[in-house]
Amino acid sequence: MRLALKKRRRLSMILVLAIVLSFLPTDVVSAASKSKTNYYDPWGCDDPWSYYDPCDDSWGDEWDDEWDDEWDDDEEDDDTQVTPTPKPTKTPKPTATPKPTKKPKATPTPKTSKYKKLGKKLLKLKKKYPEGKYWTNENCYTWKALGYTLNACGCVSLACRLSDAVYGKKKKAKEIKKPSFKKVKIGDILRLNGDTHSAIVIDKSSKYLMIAEGNYNSSIHWGRKLSKKTKINYIWTRW
Repeated sequence: MRLALKKRRRLSMILVLAIVLSFLPTDVVSAASKSKTNYYDPWGCDDPWSYYDPCDDSWGDEWDDEWDDEWDDDEEDDDTQVTPTPKPTKTPKPTATPKPTKKPKATPTPKTSKYKKLGKKLLKLKKKYPEGKYWTNENCYTWKALGYTLNACGCVSLACRLSDAVYGKKKKAKEIKKPSFKKVKIGDILRLNGDTHSAIVIDKSSKYLMIAEGNYNSSIHWGRKLSKKTKINYIWTRW
């Protein structure tokens, strides 16, 4: 009885096993039929000493959660990373308006030489002693500029009068005994014609001397020109 019971149990187990195996995939069935020593479990599901059960999805969930958290952090960092706003380009300073060039100072007109000024003074006297006025040796004048008294008449009288009018009676005069055209200045009194005639210089150029004279054909004459070659006996000058 016991033997029969054992056989029945075995048959039942075989039958159950057969039914179970009939529902299993073919590769699992073939693998189960092999020796346990030849069976290779790539996942180590049957290894009781494995710390992690690779067949248990719970361990994967833990790592997935950590990985997702790190990934999410990275994404948040990427999202929150603010691209720096470029600094606005500085507006270049406007070029300074160039200062207007100063107008060059006008070259001052050369001051009329003192000789020319004196000539103008002499010409103004033409109103007092006009051209053509009768003038002879009867017209006399006392002149003291040479340091002594000179009783001047005729042509000498007019020259001395004009000299005192522009220089003043107190201005001393001197005599140049060796005259030349170069030495003559406006305002000088010239002795001409072999020391027989006198005239006063009212203007001078590089080529001539212009004079005013009395007793010239018994009258006053202004503006006669003497060439630079004219013989001058001597000069009375106040320069």
